[in-house]
Amino acid sequence: MAPSLFEPDRGEPFNIVCLITYEASKLSRRMPAAQGDSTAAFELRDDLSRLRIPLIKTENVRQYSRDTLELWWWSQRGYGPLHNTLDKVLCQQMNSYDLEDMEIEHIALFYLPERIDSLPNSWKPWWQLSASTPPSSPYSGGLPHAYPTLAPVPSISAPSNGAWTPAPPPRSVFRTSFAPPLNPGVTYTASAAAVNSPPPALGIRVNELQNCFRLLDGNLSGLDDSLPKRNYLEKLRPLFEDRCPLERPSFALDSPFKIRDAVLGALYWRAERASILEAQLRGASITHSKEVVAAETRARDIQSQLESERREHANLRSKCSMLSAECEDTKTSLSESHATGKRLAQNIRSLQTLFDELKTKLSVSEEARVAAQTKQEVAEAKLAVERSKHEDAESKLTAILREFAKQESAISASSQRNERLQGDLSRIEDERRKEQEVHAREKESWQAEKARMRAELDAMRAEQAKPFVTPALLNAFVGINDMVRLATS
Repeated sequence: MAPSLFEPDRGEPFNIVCLITYEASKLSRRMPAAQGDSTAAFELRDDLSRLRIPLIKTENVRQYSRDTLELWWWSQRGYGPLHNTLDKVLCQQMNSYDLEDMEIEHIALFYLPERIDSLPNSWKPWWQLSASTPPSSPYSGGLPHAYPTLAPVPSISAPSNGAWTPAPPPRSVFRTSFAPPLNPGVTYTASAAAVNSPPPALGIRVNELQNCFRLLDGNLSGLDDSLPKRNYLEKLRPLFEDRCPLERPSFALDSPFKIRDAVLGALYWRAERASILEAQLRGASITHSKEVVAAETRARDIQSQLESERREHANLRSKCSMLSAECEDTKTSLSESHATGKRLAQNIRSLQTLFDELKTKLSVSEEARVAAQTKQEVAEAKLAVERSKHEDAESKLTAILREFAKQESAISASSQRNERLQGDLSRIEDERRKEQEVHAREKESWQAEKARMRAELDAMRAEQAKPFVTPALLNAFVGINDMVRLATS
């Protein structure tokens, strides 16, 4: 591996860096996150959540260039939870349209040794993706977690020189680490790195199997002459423990060639079964990875639903406070309308009095009548204006009274509920009073019974105070003393 490209081993500590390059329309809202701006940091976390990238602390965000941010995850473990999550989300599930929706031009993922605390300029990205181009990687061939083709089981034949060695086991279909499901639309950043899986248990060591094949081929060089041939062949018996009796050779009766063919068949059957088991294990691993991804998706959906419900609850609380304020304003307007109505009524009464005075003066003098008529017309015009104002005020008052009637109906309903509660409370008080009366009667009966029992006790005590030694009882005591004396003598 080139020095500028690093791949951690399992459990090895390393640092993860993610570079995100934003479009010009988002630079002013995202770049301040590197200086600790809370609003920009909140929007950056929202972007990471939409991209399904794990969240990061504000102090781990740096500014790489004018339009690029650095996200650092320090001291991670190779193939740990965060490593597998980033590998799955970025390298396998992300496409170019994900970046177009987020107004992101480019995103790149770097793996650094733990001792490096800044991103070198010559370091190659482990994975990168642009909004206009497909994902690319420094590797030219293969996926980082691609499954190798399962090699067929090689045929086994005895060599002519006798130096037979068993065929190498087939390549394993799994990496040493967890292999997540693949996205065929994404190019990954590492080469296929399959490792040899251990062969299935044969119940016999390799050198013993070599000796048995030498014996079956007639090549006795290197064998211990002191041991009989049957002892060598008996070591092949564990190969046939899980085979049917018809496929088990008779080491005492069958020819060496038949025994050799049966051994080769058993080895081929075990290799084929191991290949089938590895394929099944690969399918189970892929299914498990899909289930993990589905569970994480469900968890994110539940989290987003919870956040939306919290926001809705906050909106409802704000609306409730606004309605309370509007109710207080309505009450204030209602009181002001009442005061305005009173003032208008006083004005009407004063105008009516003035009209009567003018009418009286009109009967005294015609000139006064003309003047009074003129004044009356002016007064009537003012009265019309005041009446229109009064009608408007009455309409407003009617609407306010309608609202007030609604509130009074609500208050009456509340008072009815209160009356029902009062009735329930009085009923409970009556029941409690009845229980107290029953308790008092029981207490009186208990006191009478107590007095009777005390009288009986006093009588019994008086009876016990009388002399109780009778002649028969004295004779009994004498007899007991005699028995004690006899027993002691």
